Amino acid sequence: MPSLKRPHWPSILLAYLSLMSLGFLDNTRGPFFPDLILALELSDFNSSLFFVATSVAAVISGFWGAPVLRAWGSLMTLRAGLAAMGLAFVGMSQMTSFMGLLAFAALFGLGFGWVSVAQNVVIWESSPDHRRRQLMSGLHSMYAFAALVAPAMASVLAWMQWTWREGFLVAGLWPLLVLIGSIRLRPLTAARTSSPTPAPTSTSSSTSSSASTTASTTASTSTRAAQNPTPTPQRVTWQALYVSVVISFYMFAEISLGTRLVQYLRRELDYSEVVAPLYLALFFLGLWLGRLSFMLLNTGRWSNQRVMLASAVTSMLAYVLGLIFQQPWLLVSCGLLLGPFYPVALNYVTERFPNSTSQALAFCAGSGSLLVVILHFSLGILTEHFGLHLALFVGPLGLLVPTVFLLMARNPSPDRKEQRASS
Repeated sequence: MPSLKRPHWPSILLAYLSLMSLGFLDNTRGPFFPDLILALELSDFNSSLFFVATSVAAVISGFWGAPVLRAWGSLMTLRAGLAAMGLAFVGMSQMTSFMGLLAFAALFGLGFGWVSVAQNVVIWESSPDHRRRQLMSGLHSMYAFAALVAPAMASVLAWMQWTWREGFLVAGLWPLLVLIGSIRLRPLTAARTSSPTPAPTSTSSSTSSSASTTASTTASTSTRAAQNPTPTPQRVTWQALYVSVVISFYMFAEISLGTRLVQYLRRELDYSEVVAPLYLALFFLGLWLGRLSFMLLNTGRWSNQRVMLASAVTSMLAYVLGLIFQQPWLLVSCGLLLGPFYPVALNYVTERFPNSTSQALAFCAGSGSLLVVILHFSLGILTEHFGLHLALFVGPLGLLVPTVFLLMARNPSPDRKEQRASS
């Protein structure tokens, strides 16, 4: 069966709503984080374990994402992730002990990892080649939009004098509603299949056949790509490790602002509990607009690598200057500058691994989460010993890593290496 000619909108809508749920829950934690610390009387290091527990569980579910996808399929994996995330936030809203809170934070990380992998695979399965980068950018603009809504909701609840418990409970209902709404949706079977080369299993057929639809625009190149064997796990692992390092250090820069900006404004600049989340909402507004622009605009003439490099350099400068001069508006502007990086990086993964997209995405999610765990520990320790203001400088230092890696990769290009190896 030929590859898709047009997007399969029901599956794409579910992926969009799933990532919106993830973004809403993920960014509900930051605005309520200072109140959670006070309620449970936590130190800066112990409070960082709240994020570490989620990241550790996301590492596990991310590394096991490919086997889970093979066993359950992308749709069932997505539903399982929604259920885990919703139940985790409902459970956290009822916890009075720190250990219980960590247990449910880990459950959230489990669902986080499944959704992070599955929603990208759903988009890959449900979109034609020429629309995939636009739809991937649109997908991750949903995360930024939900992240914009979360701190705005926190400001409203603070004005209503609701606590973090009510905020977590309200947030946990959203993925459960999306899960219920997806019950009638059936898996999109044989969406990315191709006839030239039969495969022993359905999952390998799904991944190997994508070579004929993504390797090139000519029939002869498509045939060669489809007949090439699937790359060995070791080769995919080493190449995906390079990409995952780039993505994970970007993620940490975004996460450091998304989870600590409210705490920074309240502790260092003495902003109120109502005003500080509004700055976080503006940060995520910029993040959403940055990602949405790549869905609406024709950016095909810009390479993925060039877009990522420009995003990393400009946001690193804004981050550093915002901390040096203690200007919240410069920190907020990082959202707009960081916005295009993540969806473009994921599209970069699908281009580099046309024969093994789901495995590469799962590996990037898992190894990226592992590095984020280490960075969260570092941020907690630095905050404990040097204060939050100095600790946040690890954010722009993190952006220096993808900048250097992307500059080093320009000549020779990893994409050209992949093409020479497959030809």
